Amino acid sequence: ERVQRDTRRVPDGQTCRTMRQDNGDGTFSERQECTTNYRTEPIYDDQCTWTGQRWENITVQGSEVTGNLSVSPFFPSLDLNCEGQQLVGCQRIEGQSERYLVIFRGTETDSVYRCPFPQTEWENFPIESVWNAEIRTVGDSLICDSLER
Repeated sequence: ERVQRDTRRVPDGQTCRTMRQDNGDGTFSERQECTTNYRTEPIYDDQCTWTGQRWENITVQGSEVTGNLSVSPFFPSLDLNCEGQQLVGCQRIEGQSERYLVIFRGTETDSVYRCPFPQTEWENFPIESVWNAEIRTVGDSLICDSLER
């Protein structure tokens, strides 16, 4: 369809007036001073529209699972609207991700720190082991790369 996408200014005549200028000897001279008048015109262009359906991104609350090494990691089961169907209003699972954190507690303070590890290292991490690490003064965060047993 044709729709207006912009407007443009188009010259549309002039407005002139006579100006008098003092010559300094008791006489004056006249001159014409004109300004251009403008009008606006619409600019039309072709526009295509379509109607379709798309997936809506939503965040499912309660989709986090926590545990210890006695429980094998798993994705939680979710209660989805009409799972497996391709209908308007249905939901699907996309982009599941996993992250394995080891929690460290400070010996001199009650601070709690979390460091991410690959699953293989996380599975073999010794429980209740003692580690040394650097702590950032600003923000009180553990520098995970500095961990030493």
